[in-house]
Amino acid sequence: MSELGVYVGMETSVAGMMAERQRMNVIAMNIANANTITKDGPYVRKDVIFEEILGGELDNLSSISQGSARPGRGVLMSQVFED
Repeated sequence: MSELGVYVGMETSVAGMMAERQRMNVIAMNIANANTITKDGPYVRKDVIFEEILGGELDNLSSISQGSARPGRGVLMSQVFED
């Protein structure tokens, strides 16, 4: 197994954990503000959209092995929208 393969697997896991942490922050905000009413009206629940990162294109592999770029793989939170 190459060294690159181990790091790519770890980056995928880290990206997923970071996206889930952001989603949990939005959920916590929804719970904390569930009974909040402002002059603009009641709090509107927010939700997140995840986006898949496909950073494993073959064009990037040569620059990755040279250390000039990192593969972006996994997911990210692309948008927070109001329900």
